[in-house]
Amino acid sequence: MAESNVAVATWLQRLAPDVAATVRRFPFAIVLAAGATATFLLATNYSNWLDVESWMRLFLGLATAAVCAVGGVLFAESRPEAKRAAIVLAYVLPVAVAALMQVRDWGLVVPFTLVPASILWLAVSPVTRIGRGAAREEQQNRFWWLNERAITTAALAGLAFCIIAVGIAAIERSLSVLFGVETSQIFYSWVLPFTGLFLTPVYWLATLPRLNEFDPADLERPDFVAGAVGFMGQFVLVPFLAIYAAILLVYAGQIVITQRLPEGMIGWMVLGFVVAGAATSLVLHPAFMRRRPLVRLFHRAWWWLTVIPLVLFAIAVWVRVDAYGLTSERLMLISGGIWGALLALAFLFGREDIRLIPALAGAILLVFSIGPWSYSAMPNADQGKRLGALLALKADLTASVSSPTSWGESRP
Repeated sequence: MAESNVAVATWLQRLAPDVAATVRRFPFAIVLAAGATATFLLATNYSNWLDVESWMRLFLGLATAAVCAVGGVLFAESRPEAKRAAIVLAYVLPVAVAALMQVRDWGLVVPFTLVPASILWLAVSPVTRIGRGAAREEQQNRFWWLNERAITTAALAGLAFCIIAVGIAAIERSLSVLFGVETSQIFYSWVLPFTGLFLTPVYWLATLPRLNEFDPADLERPDFVAGAVGFMGQFVLVPFLAIYAAILLVYAGQIVITQRLPEGMIGWMVLGFVVAGAATSLVLHPAFMRRRPLVRLFHRAWWWLTVIPLVLFAIAVWVRVDAYGLTSERLMLISGGIWGALLALAFLFGREDIRLIPALAGAILLVFSIGPWSYSAMPNADQGKRLGALLALKADLTASVSSPTSWGESRP
């Protein structure tokens, strides 16, 4: 048995060395991805999975757990001395996330916000050392370098899947037209989902660079993709953000002059403004970009330009919540405002670290996903209190109107 296992491993190594190395590097993540794929195939082919919540929860739980498992591996590679923490993050955390996804009480867990939280954890998992000075700068450079390559290869993996999907469609049509063989059920119900949900992510995992491949010179000599993204950030995103900031500042001046509180969609507008600016800050981080005058101006001025819009945001959300109470949408706005305010404080007062952008977002999502302060539980509790207060007030008014007065009793 041992000899046969060695023979299989040797054969696989010769046939597909990248696959073998990827399986050795991310074994638990690949098992979880296989489980998620099997769940999807069984659910879609043997039941109407959109009508059965259990199938959807199981699929999303396993898929999210796979993302967490990849993050755990990257953490272990970056912190070889933290063996116990690596085991927890690579194995225990994914299982816990998959289990939380199965909790049906939305008052305890809002499961679907765990998906973006897991992706944000994946982004920062290889660069968790805090550090100071040059050490912190190196961690930020590693963060940018690894995520730039991960996003680029993810886009390539998506493009490869689209090409495969076109090829599968061509093969299926050819077999049907030329030979009368109907294979649509096999190709579209089994082969295409298996390719998209399992083979494509495994291919992407195979492209993830190891942390020891990092070369600081990569941020001095940009490749084609980094240069193109940097050009877009400098000459497209920065000018549009400047115009947007001017509009919000003029609107703030109008509020001061007219003494009218902000109305409408100002909360979402400001939050979108802050998100776009934070993303631009990430794009323009590399050294080859920061040497350019427009980028230097952006980095000096950007977080100061968010202060007044964030004040507008706080006033607008407070007015809506005070008048109508909390809802899940308003609590999402509040959590986004907390994220923006914390980032502004950190960047304005000496803690300029681009890792905080995804790290704070993931932490806030996690906090508002579990417990009595979640996106579901807190609004339900607030609306319940308001309804109870209205019913009590109505009962008091009804009692005061219906109770007879002494004058009424004396009337004939």
